[in-house]
Amino acid sequence: MYGFLVDAQLPPALAGKIAAAGYEAAHVLEVGLLESTDSQIWDHALEVGAVVLTKDEDFAIRASVSKHPPSIVWVRIGNCPNARLLA
Repeated sequence: MYGFLVDAQLPPALAGKIAAAGYEAAHVLEVGLLESTDSQIWDHALEVGAVVLTKDEDFAIRASVSKHPPSIVWVRIGNCPNARLLA
């Protein structure tokens, strides 16, 4: 189990940064979900109890109309260099 599941639009280094801060985190690449659909990622997050970190508005919309969604952190920083995102 891990606390945070970082979605594909965000860099794998973000999961490492979160882990370095003392939290459990994995990128979808690490758990074999890089090519997965949003629904597959959603179901996996529910299964393992992870919070999804995503830039994908679809997750936030789906969570707002679902009875039992995984927790979603919708990152709304826009396009920026990875270094700025990680800072």
